[in-house]
Amino acid sequence: DVAVKLAPSPIGGWDAISPLAAMEAKYASILVNWVPRTGWCEVRGGYNTWSQHPNAFSVETLMTYRPPASTEKLFAAQGTEIWDVSIYGVPSLAVSGIGGSFYQYINFTPALGASYLMVVNGIDQLRTFNGTVWATQTITGAGAAVFIGINSFKRRVWLVPPASTIAYFLGTDSITGAATALDLGSFMTKGGTLMAMGTWTVDGGNGPDDMALFVTSRGQIIQYKGTDPTNANAWALVGTFDLPPPISRRCFYRFGSDLLLITQEGLIPVSQALPFDPSAARSVALTNRIQNAMLVAAQFSKDFTGWQAISFPLQSLLLLNVPQDASQTRVQYVMNTITGAWTQFQGWNANCFEIFNDSLYFGDGLGNVNLAYTSGLDKVTSIFYDMKCAFNYFDEPGRLKNGNMIRPFLIADGTITPNIQIDV
Repeated sequence: DVAVKLAPSPIGGWDAISPLAAMEAKYASILVNWVPRTGWCEVRGGYNTWSQHPNAFSVETLMTYRPPASTEKLFAAQGTEIWDVSIYGVPSLAVSGIGGSFYQYINFTPALGASYLMVVNGIDQLRTFNGTVWATQTITGAGAAVFIGINSFKRRVWLVPPASTIAYFLGTDSITGAATALDLGSFMTKGGTLMAMGTWTVDGGNGPDDMALFVTSRGQIIQYKGTDPTNANAWALVGTFDLPPPISRRCFYRFGSDLLLITQEGLIPVSQALPFDPSAARSVALTNRIQNAMLVAAQFSKDFTGWQAISFPLQSLLLLNVPQDASQTRVQYVMNTITGAWTQFQGWNANCFEIFNDSLYFGDGLGNVNLAYTSGLDKVTSIFYDMKCAFNYFDEPGRLKNGNMIRPFLIADGTITPNIQIDV
């Protein structure tokens, strides 16, 4: 009794939540360096070195300066220096003597003013770049004036100090000067400190409205709406909500009109999480299909630096950078933004990612800035890829089958050496 059975390409992506005996055929229990597309799976692109530095300090931050009407610039922070790495193979020193290279940053364009890249690292004073010159800004009224978080909301720059329950905001369209405190400690009923601030756009039926969200180290979200925090008639508390604790100072990421939060229970879209109780957080997480892998990663790696979410529109991908250990081994959990299918990238030991001129770049632990998705090799190394499709009863559970032949359907540009096995 000979029959031909088909096993589809796992376009549903990586599944790390379903039982092996009941996984749908469109999923894979192992999917490494394959990208699930709408009708096929393809091997991810490789990378090449964009910029090598004279020292081997780890690149902890990549920052893009995006003015409205001129050329973008890419900066890399490593060790005690910030380098301009906008030109291939030609890094130039921009700032020296910094106290730390783990930055948070925004682009801010005041009304009728210049455009600024504004950066904070929790050690040094606020720095700005206006397209030509880096400058240190003096912030008054905020103690030591050292900040680890930064966000813009309703024409104001907001700043989050390390180990504090207070957020500070500057004057309208200001990048320097007096800061005013907003003490959120009384809302933090679970304790902890402020981790970050984000802006969430809500469509309330009469058009979109921006909300200011503050997240604490214990996972509480404090939500405000309004335009002027100095005017009680134009600034109001919406509420305080409980979510799983966030991971990293880079826990917020703006994704379309939504705001994503990296937490110990997954990558959660705020739009879906706030209407739910905390027990439902996992079910609304974008990482729900790979939840077991996400929980293990959070359990063992939540205190390591390198966590970051970033969208790569040219490839319709959303990357979640996941540190594996303190020695800068990294993997990426990657979602197809069209289908929601997940995969895992290995071989990119990235500390940080950034989009520059629409392309994806990452900084590594050897002092290099790399251009991703640019070749069929990881520099000079072949890309390792692995796939284990779902176990398949071929419509007849309980009946023994004898596999005589198998024919994979592959399309390749060049010579490949595939290895295929049947697992029972």
